[in-house]
Amino acid sequence: MKNKLFKSTFFLFVLQGLVLAEDSPWSSLGHTQFEYRRFVNERDNDQFSSGLTTEQFKENVSFLHRLAVKYQSGMVKAQFSGFGRLDSRDKERNFLFVEDFYTSIFFEGEQYFSAGVGHRVYNWSAMEAFHPTDIINGRNLDSDVENFEKRGELSLELEYSRGDNQFKLFVWPYPAFNKYPSSKSRAGTGVSIEDHALANSSGLQTERWQTGWGFLGNFNILDADVSMHWIYTYDRAHPLIGYETQTIFGNVLPTGNLKSFYGLVHQFGGTISRPINELMVKLEMVYRDYVNADNIYTTNGIRQFESHGEIAFGLEYSIEVESLGHDVTLFGEVNTLTGLKEEIALQTSVFQKDLLMGMRWNFNDANAKEISLISILDLDQISEKAIIGSYSQRLDDFWKLKLGMRYYDAKDENGISSGFEAYHEDHLVYTNLIRYF
Repeated sequence: MKNKLFKSTFFLFVLQGLVLAEDSPWSSLGHTQFEYRRFVNERDNDQFSSGLTTEQFKENVSFLHRLAVKYQSGMVKAQFSGFGRLDSRDKERNFLFVEDFYTSIFFEGEQYFSAGVGHRVYNWSAMEAFHPTDIINGRNLDSDVENFEKRGELSLELEYSRGDNQFKLFVWPYPAFNKYPSSKSRAGTGVSIEDHALANSSGLQTERWQTGWGFLGNFNILDADVSMHWIYTYDRAHPLIGYETQTIFGNVLPTGNLKSFYGLVHQFGGTISRPINELMVKLEMVYRDYVNADNIYTTNGIRQFESHGEIAFGLEYSIEVESLGHDVTLFGEVNTLTGLKEEIALQTSVFQKDLLMGMRWNFNDANAKEISLISILDLDQISEKAIIGSYSQRLDDFWKLKLGMRYYDAKDENGISSGFEAYHEDHLVYTNLIRYF
């Protein structure tokens, strides 16, 4: 293989070698994963408005290495986690994602205080697939649509905790961008998107040093876990794809390269999770107030970021099958976008008004067998649905096998694929063989 294929994982192997040394004070966890995925159908490129006929890979064989390292001594903590992927066919799937790479100092007693700096991944959502709070990190859009892989956000953090209450302040000076599928990836639309811009009151900018802020408070109130936040940053979960505009003789025309635009937003919201016996009740709500910016010329016409709300409600119920010694978890979620016209909501998010139903069946045996099944149904367009299933088990103390499938049925009605429609007939099966360290 070409030398460039090894650059994305070389650092992870070197770091793991250091922490595995006998005299190393660091602790680590990691795994190496062989991945094979195959898309079942040939793609009809006419479903995309671009009309491109780029040949796309039907199969991918890739290699992933993931590493997490922790260190603590006295009042100093440090952590690194990240992964690299090498693909035998699609070179644009070769990359290194740094998730967490930070250090902090802390003072612990009846009260806890810490200050840290570095790259962090934020997972504030309590849901399985619908994540209203989750707009901060850049993500890999050639991964699972319900839980994209993320890259770390450069952060400065202050934390204060007392009892069950926790308060955090954040500064985000350098937003991480999304990584889009290549033009030859079946997870994409046949177009490579490599340029990015930030949309704020000063216009459309390519300068990356743009400071964001945030506050997070976590509380326990009447046995409920309550989280509230305010953030002022660029929304990576709901970008607009298009061109900058120029006006010639009164006509608004596109100019420049195809880009991903991220809107500057004030987001207010929070989550509530409360157990009631074996039932877990979850609620997540946010409102996004975007800062006005220039017009963006998209495939759906001239657009701006439009302020809106999002609500997700979930239930999770655990059942113990005593006769078999198995545990079964049933879960359901529903989400909706508020304050947007239907056609704008469709262009804003993959999930606009959807219902999820799922199950995890844990066999609780020596091989840790587990079956997972999820179905997602669009409540506005009942014909749009997805079915996601997997089976996993350990082969021994170090090896694990995972088999899975994904089925998408979301044909667009107007010839312009938006939201979930971009995944129409991207059915796939996959096999992952994992070696833990």
